[in-house]
Amino acid sequence: MIWKLGYDGKFQSLIWSDERDDEIRFDGTLRQETWGSHFIQVMPGNVFQKKGDFLNLDYNLVVSEHVIPIIDEMINGAVELLPVIWRSRFDEKFYVVNVTEIIDCLNPEETIFSRIPTGKIMGVDHYEFEQSALVGKNIFKIKEFHDAPLIFVSDEFRKKVESSKLRGLNFYPLP
Repeated sequence: MIWKLGYDGKFQSLIWSDERDDEIRFDGTLRQETWGSHFIQVMPGNVFQKKGDFLNLDYNLVVSEHVIPIIDEMINGAVELLPVIWRSRFDEKFYVVNVTEIIDCLNPEETIFSRIPTGKIMGVDHYEFEQSALVGKNIFKIKEFHDAPLIFVSDEFRKKVESSKLRGLNFYPLP
């Protein structure tokens, strides 16, 4: 089973400290070589919420360094971990997860797409995957939406996160 990642609103959400960083988009392009220093902070109004192991940064996934050894085997080769600096939490390192595994995995005959009047795909009403394309894939983006902040994960990934009692994510079944 494939799940769409979501963020648990009971936990803190983050924003970029420099509003110029608001334009950063993660579309599967490798960024490690050009990644500089980027600062993050808790979204105003979220300060008193719980601190999660996974955090929402402008709809992008951020992980605390203690999470990495737990999920490393499942994300290795499929993501870049890009360091960010949380000014009020120098005691721990945090990373934006740049998903670089882009898969052409939707069955075009069975998947039902939502389209705008021009015919451009706007969303999916019903997902139907080519199972052979998903073998060994635990975290990925779908080719049709590689530039959107949509991250998909395997059931194995979900179970690992839940059994490790990691907090901050929701897993949504796909229609």
